[in-house]
Amino acid sequence: MRVSSLRNFIICLFLYLLIGIDKQPYYEEGDMPWVPIFFIKHTISSKLIFEIPVSPADILRDTSLTQAKYNELYNYCQVRYRTELSECRKEIKKKLLANGFYIPD
Repeated sequence: MRVSSLRNFIICLFLYLLIGIDKQPYYEEGDMPWVPIFFIKHTISSKLIFEIPVSPADILRDTSLTQAKYNELYNYCQVRYRTELSECRKEIKKKLLANGFYIPD
């Protein structure tokens, strides 16, 4: 009985460290709901739920970020996509546009 409990604990811990949930935003008039998207983390992280650390407008307009927001976005990109920041921003922008967001004039 104890071996089975220990094995289940190790499996759960392993899954917790390797699987994440991305809160992917969708655009709706007057609201911004999200849908959970499961993904395999590219680096081990104790965090389970991830969301884009900057506003969709910052991504869509390609605005410059403060150093703190830049670091948060960089860390998000490393865990979620393991790509350079410019490639990650392109991927996020593509998903935002597919989810109903638009580039404001």
